[in-house]
Order: sequence, then C-alpha cells, then structure tokens
Amino acid sequence: MKERVFRFAARLVQVDRGGFYAVEVPAEISKAIGKRGPVPVSARINNVAEFTASLSPAGGGRHRLRMNARTREIAEASTGDMVRVHIRVHTRPLRVVIPEDLKTALRGEGVLEHFEKFAPGKQNHIIDWICRAARPETREKRIQFTVEITYRRREKRREREMRAVR
Repeated sequence: MKERVFRFAARLVQVDRGGFYAVEVPAEISKAIGKRGPVPVSARINNVAEFTASLSPAGGGRHRLRMNARTREIAEASTGDMVRVHIRVHTRPLRVVIPEDLKTALRGEGVLEHFEKFAPGKQNHIIDWICRAARPETREKRIQFTVEITYRRREKRREREMRAVR
C-alpha cells in the first residue's frame, strides 16, 4: 500500500475549557484517509516539531491531532495560532517497543494486554514520558502511575461490559 501524506494549515485550539490542545483535520483529508477510528500517523508541526501519534476521532467522520505541551513549545505554537501540519499515515501498524521494566510491572498487575490495546500513539507518548525521567526514582514512579491508570481503565471497561450484559 502506498504511503499517504497530507499537508494543511489549521488553528491550534483548546478543546473544552481546560482540556487538551489539538488541530482539526480538514474534512476532505479525514474522508481521504477513509478510517473513522484512531489513525496512526507521523506528524510534523511548523516544520520543526516531529512526533508519532494517532489522529483521534472527532465525530462525523472527522479527526483531530492532539498536541502536548512539549510539541507546542518546540513548534512555538499557542492557542489560536495557525500551524502548518504535515502528516504521514502509517500503512502498517506501528511497532511499539515497551521497555522491559514497564512490561514487567504491567504483567505483574495483569494489565499488559490492556496497555497493548492502547493506540500506538498513546503508548509511544507514555513510554516517551517514562524514558524522559531524569532520575531512576522518577522513572519508577511514572511506571507505577502508568500501571495504576491502565488498571483503572481496564476496570472501567469491565464495568461497562457488565452493564451492557444486564
């Protein structure tokens, strides 16, 4: 399958007051991608900030590209600014390499499989955050936090499934 590349300009917005930051993908690009759920991409903002993520569903077949604080800082982009976006849609699923210490901790709590179901962009974001820890103690705290969050998300999913069965 041929690699698909898209370029567009969009305004950086904060979704919901106090929520996350993102750019809306133009409808014609979402339509050309042809997938309604998360879409793994490599992105470049303002030709300087490069990262791997997943386009998030925004409703009505549309997508948005979320940007964390680090990406916004590198791109020198603030809420309301127009940014230049370059995305490359991955034709094969991204291969995420989970560090052994994180894998061991997730497996120990029985949530490794659930973590592996997260979108590749989300996994990469979490792993990058863990790996950027300056001290071993910080890394361990981040790993434990990731295990706790993954466990809670698994439990919420189980509760929803149980309610659906009733």
